[in-house]
Amino acid sequence: MEAEFPFKVTNDLDFIACSGGTSPDTLIQARDLIQQDRHDFMVMTLGGNDIGFADIAIECLVKAGIFPGDCDVTLAKANALLAAPEFETNIHAVYDAVFAKMKDDRHYQLYHIFYHRFFSDQLNEATDWCNSKTFALVNPRLSRALRGKMNSLADALNKRLEEVAANYIRKQQGKASWSQGTRLIAINPDRLTNDKGETYGLFDGHRFCEPGTDNLKDPSVWFFATLAKDSLERRQEEEGFALPEFATQSFHPRSAGFRAIKRVLQESLQKNRPAEG
Repeated sequence: MEAEFPFKVTNDLDFIACSGGTSPDTLIQARDLIQQDRHDFMVMTLGGNDIGFADIAIECLVKAGIFPGDCDVTLAKANALLAAPEFETNIHAVYDAVFAKMKDDRHYQLYHIFYHRFFSDQLNEATDWCNSKTFALVNPRLSRALRGKMNSLADALNKRLEEVAANYIRKQQGKASWSQGTRLIAINPDRLTNDKGETYGLFDGHRFCEPGTDNLKDPSVWFFATLAKDSLERRQEEEGFALPEFATQSFHPRSAGFRAIKRVLQESLQKNRPAEG
């Protein structure tokens, strides 16, 4: 990755991951691990764990249906957390901590990448083969209704994150380093725009339960299913590192997904990053 970003000088990439971390966890990490004035730009994904992503995945997609209603209760809790003022306050605190570690200059930016729908947008006969499928041994089955609920939550999360980012940018009005353009760039990968002005999702055609596929571990899917494996050798060759296969994280992007995300980030950097000099 270090050789592929659009800068004139040699790139020095720091990878600081906080798997499962909420905004307060990330705030601590930003204060403790990010070196002062070292980074020209930073990239993060934040917000999903603040509404209990792990609980949602377990209760709605993995847990056998021993306790009916657990998924609906968990989704209701997630939506309540999403609407709470603390959701925005906590993310703004992370933004503040990150910008405090960078020089107060328009060239120093933060890129916040949002989330993807897990399931195909086509909730119709073309994807009904998925109604009988499950990530667990028995239940829950991936009905149209369940897939629709999960996609709706992803949409609601991204919409809320757009509001959070826009509100933060408004708060920076009047600051010299923000006067010639925003230093916070929000990227919603489910609402990108092509050269024709059409809206599309980065993972379109590569989600679970797509038409033309017949299993959850189809090679065209850009998410890990439960207990799915990626090519450890390929990831090491392409990315320089990889977690052991037993530690790969269900419902997170596979290597192909990360390559697509990287491409969108590169395009955003080329579009939004001020000219050097």
